[in-house]
Amino acid sequence: MKKRILFISLFIISCKSINNINKAKENWINAYKSTVFISCLNQSFGEKFDTLLKSEQSIMANFEVLEYANTKIADSLGRNFALKILTPPKNSDFYGKKVIINNCLHLYRSKELDSIANSEYEKMLKNQ
Repeated sequence: MKKRILFISLFIISCKSINNINKAKENWINAYKSTVFISCLNQSFGEKFDTLLKSEQSIMANFEVLEYANTKIADSLGRNFALKILTPPKNSDFYGKKVIINNCLHLYRSKELDSIANSEYEKMLKNQ
């Protein structure tokens, strides 16, 4: 009977540990993807968006989770993506204006960014 109680206790403790690890990974990946998204918008809108960012703390919240090196990588990825957003022809329904928010949001939700974020998370774990 004591062995069963001990086994059940160890099982419950290990489940909590796994949940904590999964939550930490989820938080890290969300911070990484959010940084990419914010950087994409910031690169596209420039000073207008930069002014908005100064009035709130999303960047700092992500920085605390990712730390400097990973924030820099995610920031660079978002900025590079933004530079690739094409301007539609002037005779299109968009009157020659970029569809920035949709493109940055599409990147945020993409399987490609999920894969990159997971890969960067694994690299970060190896470098600790």
